[in-house]
Amino acid sequence: MFQPLQDKRVIVGQKVALECQVEGHPEPVVKWLKDGQNVTQCPDYEISEDGVKHRLLIPNVQAPDSGRFTIQAMNAAGVKQSSCTLIVAPAPTPIPGVKSIAESPAPPQTPVGPSAPLFLKELKHQPLKPGAQVVLEARVVGNPPPQVEWLKNGSPLKNYRAKTEYDPHSGICLLTIPQMFTDDIGEYTCKATNTNGVAESSAHLLPRDEYDKWFHDEQSQITKERKETMLAQSQQ
Repeated sequence: MFQPLQDKRVIVGQKVALECQVEGHPEPVVKWLKDGQNVTQCPDYEISEDGVKHRLLIPNVQAPDSGRFTIQAMNAAGVKQSSCTLIVAPAPTPIPGVKSIAESPAPPQTPVGPSAPLFLKELKHQPLKPGAQVVLEARVVGNPPPQVEWLKNGSPLKNYRAKTEYDPHSGICLLTIPQMFTDDIGEYTCKATNTNGVAESSAHLLPRDEYDKWFHDEQSQITKERKETMLAQSQQ
């Protein structure tokens, strides 16, 4: 595999393409995943390939598209993959009396001037897979850069098996549980604090059946919201 995926930052409503070049002998089977779930061809996600070039196109990016995308290639020799983070920022608020420009400006990586913490990427629920690793990921910005603390069921994570990482430059916050057990089930919270305020993002590590139900409901809601957005745009 060469030319791996690159992280992307876009604004709601824009088009984004995730591209990667993959080759192998024998020719590998390639699939895409989002937050660990298979991505299939549909109007929201257009998957294509041209020789060794593989592409995932999202023609109309929405906030729920934020997440971790992975391309996975598999053949008899083994499995290789490349991942990237897609960050979707809200559309800028129009200024009265000012004409909109053809292309929206790229979202700022950090706020200008003092600001309270803001999560650009929220934590997402994850299924319990006993014995497997799980990574909870969020992205937060603020000025000055916030201090980050993790909690489980409202209590600070101290002397816990989980490993936490935080990069103030990128704002990426990670909590990794190298091997899941049933006692890991619960609510996990990433709490960001600076001199201007506090922000939190929470998600649950759920039993598989509860996660599957949540995921089905979430996908149904996303599909409904997309249809409503497309209908509203067609009527303008």
